[in-house]
Amino acid sequence: MAGKKNGAVDITVEILKEIRDEVRKTNAEVRETNAEVRETNARLDRGFDSIGQRIDGLGERIDNVLLGEHREEHQRLRERVTRLEQHVGLTR
Repeated sequence: MAGKKNGAVDITVEILKEIRDEVRKTNAEVRETNAEVRETNARLDRGFDSIGQRIDGLGERIDNVLLGEHREEHQRLRERVTRLEQHVGLTR
């Protein structure tokens, strides 16, 4: 019976070693995936920053059109459009 016990212990030890090895492999894969996620997040952050800067620039250009040197033209055009809408019966 001693042989069977030792055999069972040996099998148990081997199974536990395989489990340990698989856990280590899984942990390494998780670390690799986390690194890839961090890299992707960093790229997305840079992209969002760039988009934000472009939107800010666009906002400034729109402000220049609406409030800058073309402000009077824009106001006159808005008044004309409003009168035309009222003339044809469109309401806002």
